[in-house]
Amino acid sequence: MKDKERLEDLQEKIQAEQVRYEPARDINLTVKEIGDMGQRTLTGKMAVSKDDYQKLTALATEGITSRSEIHELNRSVEYYRERYYSKANAYSRLEERFGELKEKCRPFLDAMEHFPDLVKIFADKVRELFSIKEARERKAREEAERKYQAEREARKNQTKDKRLER
Repeated sequence: MKDKERLEDLQEKIQAEQVRYEPARDINLTVKEIGDMGQRTLTGKMAVSKDDYQKLTALATEGITSRSEIHELNRSVEYYRERYYSKANAYSRLEERFGELKEKCRPFLDAMEHFPDLVKIFADKVRELFSIKEARERKAREEAERKYQAEREARKNQTKDKRLER
């Protein structure tokens, strides 16, 4: 049983290595094929068959288009790397702020755990006080708006009166 398990582990490892080897082998074969293309003539120039020439031009075209694609992908990688670092920094700052807030709230959280009824009464009273404060602020804003409208109307009337005097 143990031998079968070891055999299966070895087969999985071999399979994993073959998967990584295959793409590299294909690239190596293509590079070797390109190096072996053509024959030297008596004048020292290279003579290439029509098929080899077509393969070379296809590979050259693919290489040129790949360069632009690689350039775009590298720009994307840089963009996303910058965004990642920015978000990671923001996240760590938020974690710090959360920790500080949690420490500030520790007495309240402890009180909630030990005296939930008193905390509920306290929270209700705080809500009530905030609603009173909001009502006062709303009333002050409305009063300021009425005052502004009255002053605006008075200026309008003054402008009308000046026009009538002329």
